[in-house]
Amino acid sequence: MVASAVGGICEVVLPGENGILVTTRDPGQIAAAVNRLLGGRELAARMGGRGRVRVEERFSWSAIARQTRALYSSLVAAK
Repeated sequence: MVASAVGGICEVVLPGENGILVTTRDPGQIAAAVNRLLGGRELAARMGGRGRVRVEERFSWSAIARQTRALYSSLVAAK
C-alpha cells in the first residue's frame, strides 16, 4: 500500500511493515513508492498480508465492537 502520511492513515500504515508512506503532493515520491512495490512482488505481497492482518485486528467491525465493549465496561466499573 502506498498512502499519504495524513490524518488517521498513520494509524493504519506502518512504514516498511505494511505499506509505504509518502509526502502529500510529491509525485516523484509517489511514483518511486509504486515502482518499488511493482518491482518487488514479494515485498508487495508481504506488506499486503501484514496490512490485512492489521486492519482485521484493529479496525474490523468485531475489533471495534470489542474495543467499545471494553470502554463501556471500564466506565461502568469506574462508578
